[in-house]
Amino acid sequence: MKRNVFLGLLVFVLVFGFIGCGGDNGNNCSNCKKYPCECVVEQEIEKTHTITLKGGDLEFDVIYKSLPSATAPEYLAYIETRLYAFVNSSEEDAVYTTSYLISKGNKFIIEIEYIGNEYSGMFWDNTSKIFIIHNSFISNATGTDLRFVMIEAAFMDVEL
Repeated sequence: MKRNVFLGLLVFVLVFGFIGCGGDNGNNCSNCKKYPCECVVEQEIEKTHTITLKGGDLEFDVIYKSLPSATAPEYLAYIETRLYAFVNSSEEDAVYTTSYLISKGNKFIIEIEYIGNEYSGMFWDNTSKIFIIHNSFISNATGTDLRFVMIEAAFMDVEL
């Protein structure tokens, strides 16, 4: 009798443990109010991606949000490609603007913004002393959407 009760309880725990939590060790939180589960919900965290240009003379730390287990978003490579193209351009305006930026410092922050109204481009925030790019713009940017003129204007706005 005791053995049957024990086996019954064991079956009950196993069955409801897997059904209630999706059989995934408690990571399916949709049923946690119905069944005793240990829910693990990943929260976005702040991450940093460093872009080094001009042989190390110019560095940008791009601050963005992502799930801990997520791979880096594709827009980081896009930003790096566009900045690389601008600072290595032989166009007179790009050469002058890059020299101007380096005269202000060699390490800058670019923060990906997630709230507020959507806007296009890259801007210098003189209050916080960082460059900002809106997530909704950069997540969909391709080709030359982040134009040289946008980068140039942002670089020229730097005041330290």
